[in-house]
This record gives sequence, C-alpha cells and structure tokens, in this order.
Amino acid sequence: MKAHLKSIMYMVIAGVLFWLFLPAKYTINMPFQFANSASEKELLERLEITEGFTLSVHADNLSGVRALVVTDTNDIITSRPNIGTLTLVYRDADNDGRSDGHKLLLKGLNKPHGIAIHKGWLY
Repeated sequence: MKAHLKSIMYMVIAGVLFWLFLPAKYTINMPFQFANSASEKELLERLEITEGFTLSVHADNLSGVRALVVTDTNDIITSRPNIGTLTLVYRDADNDGRSDGHKLLLKGLNKPHGIAIHKGWLY
C-alpha cells in the first residue's frame, strides 16, 4: 500500500513540474470565466480608429460572447460558452445605430463555441 501511495505522489509531483515548465507555445490562453468587458467609453479611449471609419456599440449586456454568426435577416446569433447559451441579437430595424434587443435562444449547453448556419439550419 505504501509503495502505491509513493508512486501516486511521484506522479502528482511530475505532473505539477511538467505544468510549471511547459513551454508557452503548448499552453492554452483561457479567458477568465466571469471577466467583464470594457465599457463603451473605455473602448473608444483605447482603440485607434482609422480616419473615415467609426466605431460604436451595437449591443451591450452580453458578456462572454465567443463567436458570432449573422443570419439572413441580419440578426446575430452569439455563443456564450462560459454560461452555456446561444443568444439572438436583433438587427437594428429602427436605424438608431443599436440592436433592437436580444433574447435567449438556447441554454444549458456544454460550452458552445463554433456556430454556423447552413441552408437555414443552425449548427
């Protein structure tokens, strides 16, 4: 029994040392689960916009968006892996420069990431 515990201890130590000294090119840069996005004001202060272009917030209160796909009606479907949801962001039908709102499409998903629409089907 003691030899078994000793082997497990060596494996744990080896795993920790491997993890500590793993070269950066083999690691994954994971975002913090509940990191907040910068505010609209902070974004506009930090980003340099080329002359002739503009930047504005289309939709807010959607933290953790990882992937986007635009529908045939110009709505946007977003994946939010950290909370396991897909959200529909409505297009700007009233032409005020912002989304007309959003609604939850699916919840309880296992970290949805890549999303696509093909022939009217959402994948």
